[in-house]
Amino acid sequence: MMFYSAKLNAFFDDPAYYGQLPADIKEIPDDLYAKVMTGRSPDDDVVPGPDGLPMCQRRVGLDRPSLGEQQKVDMKMSEANQKIQILADAINLGIASQEEKRDYDLWRKYRVLLSRVPQQPGFPAKIDWPTPPGTD
Repeated sequence: MMFYSAKLNAFFDDPAYYGQLPADIKEIPDDLYAKVMTGRSPDDDVVPGPDGLPMCQRRVGLDRPSLGEQQKVDMKMSEANQKIQILADAINLGIASQEEKRDYDLWRKYRVLLSRVPQQPGFPAKIDWPTPPGTD
């Protein structure tokens, strides 16, 4: 269980430990805390929302590609590389099924489309993410 003060823009894990707490302190759900702390981009700041709860907000004035969005591309690329390598092993060993051979080509196409994401007009603010194989 976590608590949040919009006035201080600060989190507290155990109110008893801190003694005097700000008057605006609110208990926040664990899923909101997790989203704000781990689900945000490095280009986001945690700020008080209109409801007094924490939210993520993109820093104003960033004039470089978003590190957070590039990290997402890299993470998706790593996943694609892993899938492709396993499928390539099955093909090279002569034990791939027809479905695995088809998936191999689909994952390679997906990887190429991912590699083009940073060149999209509007990146990083607007991204047209390719759909991973098997999710449509």
